Amino acid sequence: MALRQQVAHLTFHDGLTGLPNRAYVEERTRDVLRDTTASRRIGVIFLDLDRFTAVNDSAGHGAGDLVLAQAARRLRATVPVQDTVARWGSDEFAVLVENAGTGPDVSEIAERLVAIVAAEPFRVAGQQIALTASAGVALAGRDPGTPDNPDDPAGLVLRNADVAMSRAKEAGGDRVEVYAAHMHADAVRRLEIVTDLQRAIGNGELTLQYQPIVELATSRVIGAEALVRWWRGGEVVTPREFLGVAEESGLIVPLGEWVLRQACAQGAAWQQASWEVGISVNLSARQITAPGFAARVAEILAETGLPPGLLTVEVNERILVEEDGLIVDRLADLRRTGVRLAVDDFGTGYASLAHLRQLPLDVIKIDPSFVAGLGHDDTLTLLTRTVVQVGRELGLQVIAEGIEQSRQLSALCDMGCDYGQGFLIARPMAASALEELIRTPGEAADEPNEPARLGM
Repeated sequence: MALRQQVAHLTFHDGLTGLPNRAYVEERTRDVLRDTTASRRIGVIFLDLDRFTAVNDSAGHGAGDLVLAQAARRLRATVPVQDTVARWGSDEFAVLVENAGTGPDVSEIAERLVAIVAAEPFRVAGQQIALTASAGVALAGRDPGTPDNPDDPAGLVLRNADVAMSRAKEAGGDRVEVYAAHMHADAVRRLEIVTDLQRAIGNGELTLQYQPIVELATSRVIGAEALVRWWRGGEVVTPREFLGVAEESGLIVPLGEWVLRQACAQGAAWQQASWEVGISVNLSARQITAPGFAARVAEILAETGLPPGLLTVEVNERILVEEDGLIVDRLADLRRTGVRLAVDDFGTGYASLAHLRQLPLDVIKIDPSFVAGLGHDDTLTLLTRTVVQVGRELGLQVIAEGIEQSRQLSALCDMGCDYGQGFLIARPMAASALEELIRTPGEAADEPNEPARLGM
């Protein structure tokens, strides 16, 4: 009898946190919905710890398990005792509110759960690990005036809460989203994009274009930023549509490797033609934290024959601010191989200038929102001038992004900013068009219909 009771407990409970598990939530949700009356609704909350993978990568899986156990205790203490708190799997939790009342009531619980995760760091072996959470809310029940329940109402409400949680993570995390009908259609579309993109990587549907980086005083091309483009069934898929999905699904790692390999091969070809044109490639957090990241970059450089000093990897400033521990360590390893490091969109991630000391940086790229205000916004003009001066005094190359008007170019030259890129200089273009620009400085190739500020 004791053994049977133990087996029954293990069947429906999580061994790490002691909470009910996914099987229990699914069964309990079905039972509650079978008993649901016309005036009663249930609510489901899905909660996921943002960037939890970085905890396992940096502190180890043992530390990650301790964080999950602490998170489980915080969540259980926050939810009313009559409601179920369960570990759905990995770093994801589910809450079943059996008498939900209205949507705002369940959303209020979800807001409290998100707040309690971020309220204070988790303490593990002398370390303090700060995390946030994303939560999704969905409701189910037979209300007057609403359509009949589907064949599997429990599965539907659980799926809807999961979809809403995914939307919260896509929006940046540390927030709550309530399920709406269009979210499922969006989720289906994202799944289709993932499937098609996975096939596109090996089917020649992807291509690279290059936006020139020039010396402002002479229009001499000194580098080019590689931007990925996707032709799906003869139609262009904008990077906004597929890069976020690639990051979320993990496809950004093979996609980023393809981009890096193609860009390095092109850079090596230019070097063999005696053109010292550097190649810049954007990297995401998921690429940088992938196992063997620095070694893989070194392999690609060796295979393509591109000298490390001609490759610049660009990292968005926000990534350094939000995930500076592991990211900084990985980038420092890469820098030791001779590859150049650039902070992209500098000024938008709320980083202090002290962040510039954490990495042996080579380049600062001023965000286009600063450049856009030159000539008519005194505050942005002052901030841009300050970044240019600080960068030069630190021995960094300063590149202004998003130059689209002559007044912006004039202001940057007056400030002493030596390098820039933007539509006024040249739009992204094929490698062959860039080669023509290298031969004839100041004459940009005509590439119409190219969307602005899109790329990796």
